[in-house]
Amino acid sequence: MTLNSVSTKTWRVLARQSRTIFTLASISTLAFVTLLYLSQDGTDAFLPESWDYELPQQWDWKKLAKEWRASTVSDVPMEDDPFEIEESAHVWDNTCHEAVDKELKVAVYDWTPFHEEVVGSILASLNDTGVQTDMYRRALRYSFTDILETFYPTRDPKSFRYQHELMPKLREGDYDALIMTSCDERWIQPELLEILPTLTNMSVICLHHEMWSFNAHRSRLLNVAKADKLTFLTLGAHVKVLVKEENTGPWTADGEDGALQWTNVPTEVFVPIFPLPESIVLPSRATKRITPNDVAVLGDVDDWGRRDYPKLWANLMQAIQEDPGAWGYTISPENGHFIPSLEATDVQPFRVHLFGARKEGTVIPEELLEHVLVFYSGLDYIDYYRELSKLDLVLPILGSDEYTRNRATAAFPAGVISRVPALVKPSQLKAYSYLEPPAIVLHPEGTHEVEVLAAMRRGQDPWTSVNAPESNPVLSPMSRYSHSGLLDEHLRRRPDSHHGREDWDSYVADV
Repeated sequence: MTLNSVSTKTWRVLARQSRTIFTLASISTLAFVTLLYLSQDGTDAFLPESWDYELPQQWDWKKLAKEWRASTVSDVPMEDDPFEIEESAHVWDNTCHEAVDKELKVAVYDWTPFHEEVVGSILASLNDTGVQTDMYRRALRYSFTDILETFYPTRDPKSFRYQHELMPKLREGDYDALIMTSCDERWIQPELLEILPTLTNMSVICLHHEMWSFNAHRSRLLNVAKADKLTFLTLGAHVKVLVKEENTGPWTADGEDGALQWTNVPTEVFVPIFPLPESIVLPSRATKRITPNDVAVLGDVDDWGRRDYPKLWANLMQAIQEDPGAWGYTISPENGHFIPSLEATDVQPFRVHLFGARKEGTVIPEELLEHVLVFYSGLDYIDYYRELSKLDLVLPILGSDEYTRNRATAAFPAGVISRVPALVKPSQLKAYSYLEPPAIVLHPEGTHEVEVLAAMRRGQDPWTSVNAPESNPVLSPMSRYSHSGLLDEHLRRRPDSHHGREDWDSYVADV
């Protein structure tokens, strides 16, 4: 795969959109996929030895932003476009490059007390375009500005503004596009809800986090949809599918206006990733890490929430008790606690690093507390990503299938940002279609993360749990996927795939 082919793909995406900004989804996805391919080092191990830190800057987005406004639309595909263009598609005529007098002006609106990662990802993508961006949100938690200011000025002249300052500017038509970080009415000020139906002369981009509140805002956006100015963003392919399904239901006609079809509203996937500042030095491992010794679980620690901690405790307890040496521990004869082994051995103690507040009353086995579990709470974002980047794997341990049906987890993007692979199942790979090696270690459906970790620490393939030949203690993830055909099929079938079979075969051969 070449950078030119990715750039051409981007032009194709731009061509198919009649709006200004919602190509953010494609920009972030393509940048991420390119990063993964550029960062390979051919390591023959389960875990990548290192990950390139800097996000590639392969396109001149400032020039593209001006061409959005200056170019005309043609029905004829570009001569150098190797991709098949749908019959009804339009492409931008790049023969017209007249500079515009006014830069594109974009307002980003967020009224939530969270979503820092989404805000940062949107601003990072907009910064690449060179458009004039104003952020309407005052407070950012946990010193997120320390990360944000590396790619978006958080002080004069472009500074964060109070949300109420946005309303008069919208009435005056000061912006070309409005990006709302949430479509949920709970996180939109009443005054903005009243203004939304009048915003028919600008692009409105609205991000869906959860599907249960999907229909709550429809009436507010009806006029914008009728004017062909509305775009929905989602944080995963599975949510995009669900949004489209919702848009084809019997409620696609609103009120007396039965002609409106919500199926015409474009829906795109936005990958919430952004570059880390140079002050975070990602660790470089001196030796190959063949087995996972330190893994991360992201999310508040409780007995009932979004992560299945009780099952993690139970499976981990059983695994260590059955074979403590394989996990780098001995069992104390006094109290049964797990004690790091003092014997001269290559087996390092296994630890689970928990990033999230420990809720009061959460039941955790005493045997795990002293040495196996490491707790982090209230970290600034800089320290959060710095600590996370030191670890070997991210464990999703999702508590239900809702994260592959109607909402997106932040665990996978956090792993990508920190260059830490995640342990994923095929259903999760399908839902989060932007994930590829080296960002993943694949394991079968129906197997728990602890079972997979045990196999990896025994030198077994996490996909087949079959002992690998002694000459090759662990199979390369890429070779394994190529043999099974699973990941190859995943890349071929996914909507945003731009990988040719030749590129894939060449890449596997290199590994």
